[in-house]
Amino acid sequence: DPFYQTTIGQREELSFFDVKIINEAYCKDKCKGKNKCKNGGYMNPSNCLKCLCPTGFGGETCEKNEKSLEADCGGVLKAKGDWQTIESPGYPDPGYEIGQKCSWLIQTDKDKRIEMEFVEDFDIFCAITCVDYVEWKIGKDLRNTGFRFCCPEHPKQTVVSALNQAIVIFRATLGEGAGFKLRFRESRFNIPLYLHYLASIVSI
Repeated sequence: DPFYQTTIGQREELSFFDVKIINEAYCKDKCKGKNKCKNGGYMNPSNCLKCLCPTGFGGETCEKNEKSLEADCGGVLKAKGDWQTIESPGYPDPGYEIGQKCSWLIQTDKDKRIEMEFVEDFDIFCAITCVDYVEWKIGKDLRNTGFRFCCPEHPKQTVVSALNQAIVIFRATLGEGAGFKLRFRESRFNIPLYLHYLASIVSI
């Protein structure tokens, strides 16, 4: 998938699934009872009262967005019929700074989808494998690592989520730049057109 071109080979950290496999192999019987964690999270074997959440999710039961770092950003947003916007910290001037971390959880009604697109300038520190990036988690399983974009390359057209919720993640680890701006709204389509839109987007 060309969308994963700048995601493959990341050495930032173990993926959510890597950690889950290890915990299931060595700590499977630590936590008893029903799993209260939402959105694909599971009980932390080191403290069964807490949840380990997929990247981008946070809160006691993984019910909201992951906590931000070094910036006032992120949140739980409701997609409606009108366009709304998300921006990286400081966009476009003075731009983002090293160490900033944001996550937005976008939701809509169960029978709806979310469409989103980048708008205006896009400038995120460039590397063969993105270390500073904006990540879209728009597939059928939000536990999976999403599509990460950096450099000047990014999708030029609208995409539609496969579910009624999507995650947008921003990370700044090494560099600085103007950042990104995107807009989103409730989709006009009530069926997932995720793959259709992927096929129509220019490869990066």
